[in-house]
Amino acid sequence: MSGSKMKLPATIIVEHLELHAFHGYYVHESSFGQHFAIDLELSVDIAKSAVSDQLTDALNYGLVIASTRRLFVEKRHKLLEAAAFALGQGLLQEFAAIDAIRIRVKKLAPPVPEKLAYAGVDVHMTREHLALAVESAAKDA
Repeated sequence: MSGSKMKLPATIIVEHLELHAFHGYYVHESSFGQHFAIDLELSVDIAKSAVSDQLTDALNYGLVIASTRRLFVEKRHKLLEAAAFALGQGLLQEFAAIDAIRIRVKKLAPPVPEKLAYAGVDVHMTREHLALAVESAAKDA
């Protein structure tokens, strides 16, 4: 491997981050808010941080969590799909080290009469998806 940079693909996992937000289609959801759980799987190259053992060479999941909180709570969405997509876009834009992301957004008390653990959405996004979304938005403007 002389002359080439070693790559060590890995997944950084953040599981069951609970946040209170005001997403939802129904008036009571956007008025009172509700609890959500977010799971993140962040595809990154850990070659440098695995060797150096330095946080400055790693994806700092503390910063990812802080950004997730801000991105998920600040803007309201009617649909979980839109909230998850916006979160993915924001994280890919803010963290160059993330190559791809899997986001599960779970509504912990969905407005249905049946008892269930959660209802949610599972979204996979790559940098290519981000580029296509930006290109599409520019065309629509």
